[in-house]
Amino acid sequence: MDPIKEAFQKIKEEMQALREEIERLMIKVDEFENIQHPATPTHKPADPLVKTDIQTHNPTLPQEIRGLRYDLNNISTGNKGVPTDISTNRQADRQTDILGGFNKGMEENRSIENIQETLNTLDNLKKEIRLKFKRLTPQEMLVFSTIYTLETKGIEEITYKTIASNLGLSESSIRDYVIKLSVKGIPITKQRLNNKQIALKIDHSLQKIASLSTIIKLRGL
Repeated sequence: MDPIKEAFQKIKEEMQALREEIERLMIKVDEFENIQHPATPTHKPADPLVKTDIQTHNPTLPQEIRGLRYDLNNISTGNKGVPTDISTNRQADRQTDILGGFNKGMEENRSIENIQETLNTLDNLKKEIRLKFKRLTPQEMLVFSTIYTLETKGIEEITYKTIASNLGLSESSIRDYVIKLSVKGIPITKQRLNNKQIALKIDHSLQKIASLSTIIKLRGL
């Protein structure tokens, strides 16, 4: 596997594990809220003559939830028995941290997916370029390379005569090779100069994707 793809795959797996851990924590937070805000039961007044058994029940809860229960010491007599908001603030902060981490994880996951999609697109483009240039004959590849090289040197008017002079071939031969390149899907554009000569250029989209050296390497694979 490509090292870059392998690295991104590993990051993606770690993000998935983080997402699952966050979901587990959110479930525990919901359980905690249910414990802190239970439904108020409706009781009939107790008969003073009837003995009532009072049982002490300590629910079995995970350590994380027990640690979040309100402390009776937080009830202030100065506030007429109203609990202070310390625990509430801690709970809100905890939920904010969890949600913030979850959102951050989702953003990073989307970023990784975008990078992975870009890498897949580049791989497909490289395969397409390789297949197209594999079909070229040595002479056709030579003509293409000459046009590409002259253009990178800043020569604006690359005509059949210009290429013929560089390769020591006739203009009619160069014209035939250019036609064959176009038929095989090689992006070469033509522009008429002064209604007489034709200037040749390599399509800029191909130049942005791959340099001449890259194309030669792909062709040799």
